Amino acid sequence: MKEELGLSEEQVTRLRPLELDYRKTMIQNGADLRVAMVDMGTLMDAKQTDMAAITGKVDEISLLQKKMMMYRVDVLLQVKAVLTPAQYEQFRSRLRAQMEGMAHHGGEMQEGKKHHGEYPGKSHGHEGEMEKNHP
Repeated sequence: MKEELGLSEEQVTRLRPLELDYRKTMIQNGADLRVAMVDMGTLMDAKQTDMAAITGKVDEISLLQKKMMMYRVDVLLQVKAVLTPAQYEQFRSRLRAQMEGMAHHGGEMQEGKKHHGEYPGKSHGHEGEMEKNHP
């Protein structure tokens, strides 16, 4: 991605910590969300339905989803502050293409692809490609 967007070394240096933090945070947030969904399933399967507990779990899930979305927005705005307008438009075009690709697969990443821990603009390649594709 560095070459595709024409990033300077200074931009790469500023974006690298954003990428690492984004990946770690999204892995953790995604795990928290999946655990809450498992808990929700357990509540739904219980012999005695506890509507208050279910409502609380729905609220928790909603907050986790909001937290993830707001974090993505925050990171995108930080990326936007580092990139030139032309670079950012190219970056956003790649994101849109990735999202359209996911939509065609029912929102699921294809076999061998990464999940929530992936940096928004990072190529869906192998781990070893991080350096050459790093923004």
